[in-house]
Amino acid sequence: MIAARMRCSAPIPAATPSRVARTVHLGADRGTSLLLSQAFFDRIAAPKWLVIPGAAGQYTVETPGIHQLAGAFAAIGDRLISGPGSAGR
Repeated sequence: MIAARMRCSAPIPAATPSRVARTVHLGADRGTSLLLSQAFFDRIAAPKWLVIPGAAGQYTVETPGIHQLAGAFAAIGDRLISGPGSAGR
C-alpha cells in the first residue's frame, strides 16, 4: 500500500504565517486513499482546512457529488472572506 510506504515525517512549512492550506479530498474517489491525503495534510505546518465531500468521486459531474464539491469550495470562500481567524480543521 502506498500510504504505508510514506514514512517522511518532516513538516511542510508555510511560506508565511498568514497563509492557510486548503485541501479538498473527494470522499468517494476510489483512486486516491484518504490515508494518503491525510498523511500529506498532517505534515503541513500551517493553519489548514480539510474538506471531504463524501459523495464526490474522481470525476465529479453528477449529483450529489457535484453539489457537495461546489459546497466545499463555497465553504472555503466563506472562510477566506471571514479572515484568517476562521482557520481550522
